[in-house]
Amino acid sequence: MNIKQLFELAFEAICLASDKVLEIYETNQFSISYKIDESPVTQADIASSDIICKILEKSGLPVISEEITEITYSKRKSLPYFWLVDPLDGTKEFISRNGEFTINIALIENNKPILGLIAIPTQNLLYFGGMDLNAYRFNLSNRSNFDFETAIISADVLNVSKKPDRIRIVVSRSHLDDKTKEFIFKLQNAYQNTETISAGSALKFCRIAEGKAEIYLRFSPTMEWDTAAGQAIVEASGAFMVSLPDYDCFEYNKPVLRNGGFLVTSLPEFLKH
Repeated sequence: MNIKQLFELAFEAICLASDKVLEIYETNQFSISYKIDESPVTQADIASSDIICKILEKSGLPVISEEITEITYSKRKSLPYFWLVDPLDGTKEFISRNGEFTINIALIENNKPILGLIAIPTQNLLYFGGMDLNAYRFNLSNRSNFDFETAIISADVLNVSKKPDRIRIVVSRSHLDDKTKEFIFKLQNAYQNTETISAGSALKFCRIAEGKAEIYLRFSPTMEWDTAAGQAIVEASGAFMVSLPDYDCFEYNKPVLRNGGFLVTSLPEFLKH
């Protein structure tokens, strides 16, 4: 596997998808439909998925996207590599027009995310990182091509916060459930100087990676494509991600692609229980 070539494909895919999603967003005229589970989907979700899948298929690796999930577990359980894509993470944020939506692409190797890219179209930013890489923040307006070396040279290296003056807890803007609230309440009682920050979509992973928050925890449902890119980036920045309530390694390519609870933190002491 040539990780540089795979990055360049993912880089091209996420940049072109970001351009298209932003174009649709700025028109403020887009159709909305609803899936069986009543979650919304827009023409931006579909357009982004089409662009990304078409480009990533050039790698010869399977693509599992939120909008394309036909690969059965019997076929994917033994895959050594595959792409995991959320073409528009934060559709509710997109519809409400608060700008806090992302596009997520992850490369999975042996059920672990080894490369992650998160684009924030409204901010023209790309976060990326992975195994044997640092975590980076790149201004998409600086792109002249989709070259790995150019992206690395032009990007800011990200570092997590390890000795903060206060503990900043980032939580979901649209999906803050009672169990997560209870966990946060316990943290606030244990540590006097805490602050809670709300953010949409995979932006929460980005806040950890760039040192603007120390804890992101969640019990409300997510899917594997919601978290894989973020995990690759935060771990490249020096943070940790574990499952809750058992604090075990966070797993991918499960029979059902729904996640359990998880904790992301830059502070190792929070991994003890």
